[in-house]
Amino acid sequence: MKKRIAVVGSGISGLTAAYYLRRNYDVALFEAEDRIGGHSHTHELEIYENRLNVDSGFIVFNDRTYPNFIKLLDSLDVQATPTEMSFSVSGRDFEYNGHNLNTLFADRTNIVRPAFLRMIKDILRFNREARKISGTDLLLDTGSYLKKHQYGEEFCNRYLLPMAAAIWSTGTNLITEFPISALVSFFDHHGLLDLRNRPQWRVVKGGSVAYVRKIVAELPDVRSSTPVIRLERKEHSVQVVTPDTTESFDYVVIAVHSPEALEMLEDPSPEEQGVLSLMKFTSNEAKLHTDDRIMPRRPLAWASWNYHLNRDSGQAALTYFMNRLQHLPPETPLFVTLNDPGVISDDKVLSVMHYEHPFYDKDMLIAQKAWGQISGKHRTYYAGAYWRNGFHEDGVVSALRVCEQLGVEVC
Repeated sequence: MKKRIAVVGSGISGLTAAYYLRRNYDVALFEAEDRIGGHSHTHELEIYENRLNVDSGFIVFNDRTYPNFIKLLDSLDVQATPTEMSFSVSGRDFEYNGHNLNTLFADRTNIVRPAFLRMIKDILRFNREARKISGTDLLLDTGSYLKKHQYGEEFCNRYLLPMAAAIWSTGTNLITEFPISALVSFFDHHGLLDLRNRPQWRVVKGGSVAYVRKIVAELPDVRSSTPVIRLERKEHSVQVVTPDTTESFDYVVIAVHSPEALEMLEDPSPEEQGVLSLMKFTSNEAKLHTDDRIMPRRPLAWASWNYHLNRDSGQAALTYFMNRLQHLPPETPLFVTLNDPGVISDDKVLSVMHYEHPFYDKDMLIAQKAWGQISGKHRTYYAGAYWRNGFHEDGVVSALRVCEQLGVEVC
């Protein structure tokens, strides 16, 4: 008779863990929301008799740094298609799109603006010097590193900090606290320090719901709208308490964010209390809409990702141009905007969502290194993209680590 495992949370980490663990265990997947998938959130729209699947959370991955996610898609026979990854920055009197030389100077006045030309020079310098960071520089946060090496205001505020804020869905002021070594490592691995030789980015054909449905079809026990209120860990079992039942399992995989994990543990160990409380998250509102006033003024400056400069540096203001990213028909422009700066008209909003994203500071890096101190103890295992960089590949890797701890070999 197979041992029983409760997997709590149906984001990429929980889904992957449940999918692979089902081979050796009797798995039950618990999800508090009425929708399975976490940040894999596909909206099924009908616009002018066109049925469109539009993603609003997880959207893109690439062929270089997502090997385990790609293996998962292959095992599910889920297809992906190439997409364009371009990035723009715009403000009241400023805009550019870094896709090519023509779009970089979408605003032709940038050609004669000394500050803009200095920004380009600093970009080239940063790309050249970043890989050589050593010594005490490795201990600096991003803001301190940029100040020490005298990078210009234009480069910091209109290139590097907006790009990092867009990647990690957090405010530019928080990015300055991000360890420079971690930022550079991520940029390097994702080809962001190269003008050429960048990875090919892709989207899931039909939206991320395509892989979610394939995994759910393989799981015999999926319980949506079933929040786990409490986990009571005994010597020989784990009691999973929901609003309606208390059920006994041999093990539990906690695949929700650390604050939720800590809240549902009846008796967190000192190690769990210490590690999980170090991890912080930021909240972002996302709007799926059709209001193109949020985009740069010049169509040439429209990119796949469009960062909006604003006075509130505490949140990232960013718009994804979904027609370009997901190859949607051009008749109706569709956008997903994080943290609308007050531009989008209410009558053009199709849906409003809220997503939590991990905030990476030195405490987060300390906690990540302590995963082995708490996972696999007290019949409890921890998965989640936040145990690494916060992306889909990281969620899959975290699930694979749990599978290894539980003796399940994933080919």
